[in-house]
Amino acid sequence: MRGATTLALLIVSVFMMAACGRSTPPPTESAVTSADQPGRLLVSRADASIFTLKPDGSDRADLVAEQSGLVVVQPTWSPDGSRLVWTEVDHMSEIPKPSIVTAGPAGQQVERVSTGVAPFYYSWSPAGDRVAFLSPGPGGQIDLGLLESDVRFLDDGQPYYFAWAPDGQSLLTHTNVDTVALLRIDGTETTLEETEARFQAPQWSADGTRLVFGVGSPPSTGGVRTAAFQTNGQEIVVTDTDGSVLNRVGPFAGVATFELSPDGRKIAHSSTLDRNTFNFGPLIVTDLDSNQEQTVSKDPVLAYQWSPVGGLLLYLAAEGGIDHPRFRWAVWDGEKSVAYASVTPTASFATSYLPFWDQYSRSHTLWAPDGSAFAYAGIGEGGEPNVWVQPIANDTEPRLVASGDVVFWSPR
Repeated sequence: MRGATTLALLIVSVFMMAACGRSTPPPTESAVTSADQPGRLLVSRADASIFTLKPDGSDRADLVAEQSGLVVVQPTWSPDGSRLVWTEVDHMSEIPKPSIVTAGPAGQQVERVSTGVAPFYYSWSPAGDRVAFLSPGPGGQIDLGLLESDVRFLDDGQPYYFAWAPDGQSLLTHTNVDTVALLRIDGTETTLEETEARFQAPQWSADGTRLVFGVGSPPSTGGVRTAAFQTNGQEIVVTDTDGSVLNRVGPFAGVATFELSPDGRKIAHSSTLDRNTFNFGPLIVTDLDSNQEQTVSKDPVLAYQWSPVGGLLLYLAAEGGIDHPRFRWAVWDGEKSVAYASVTPTASFATSYLPFWDQYSRSHTLWAPDGSAFAYAGIGEGGEPNVWVQPIANDTEPRLVASGDVVFWSPR
């Protein structure tokens, strides 16, 4: 999981251009005092501080204070919202000491495990009893490790993407560009597909019966534009857990992303001719029972995520083209989309999360647990990074809740 540096730099430059124009408007006073959504928000700032708070901005609990002398990255909720994990590096010592830290949402029950390397991605098992993580390995490889009572390493590859099985005993992995495999937590591995299809993160269905990944070979000649109509058999497929194909979700050229809905009946998907260019979309939803497609957005879409309840699909669209882009979160309800306030995402979100959003959507959520709202970070009218909560109800203004660069909602 890494390897999209050019894309990240492009996104930042586009966001900087967009920041000169419209941005998220200030909230109304009545909206600020609203407190209707469940769960807690996890906010991280560029100054390395992290904290949690209620969705109305109250009850703030600082987990790592600013100017602590620590570098803190990748704070991640557990599935039940009772724990957090993050990487912490102490730069005040002569030799920087990386640690994996777990704690409660109010900063209680802090536990640290020293590691020789600093993990850059975390994903809790569905039961919350262990954490899978990715960290730099020797020779430019990426190591997959597990945090249990201690740390142990299972596998490596470059790049590396994965998804947990719902029973927490296996991982579906996509490694070295060309291998899709089942990796049990005891280290045994079964290869399902040797493919050069261009996609990043695979997915395991919530009921544990199906897998989603890409198969085929990418276009090999003629350049990106000439190869636009040469899919070379690249397809998104839904298979059983043995890898036998159940659904073929259309051919694609370039690079594909996808996300199966929580009930497993629909799949949202998009493709771009080249991840190094600003060209994502259109965003399409396919009904897996009827194979009927619906176009959600014809505009470029940089990220999307299904609501944890119901069939709502949140997505971040770019309007106006690359020269004069405007970014806007919108929600599709199965028939139509509701667009919300224009936003300029923060540089931290653009560089660390958006290029790998199909992986983060498997382990992080912007949605409230009841699907009534979503949270996002954006640049305010004064140029400062802020965190907003947007209720789904029509004609409701976003609610400013804190200053911050990245935000995720607790799953519960």
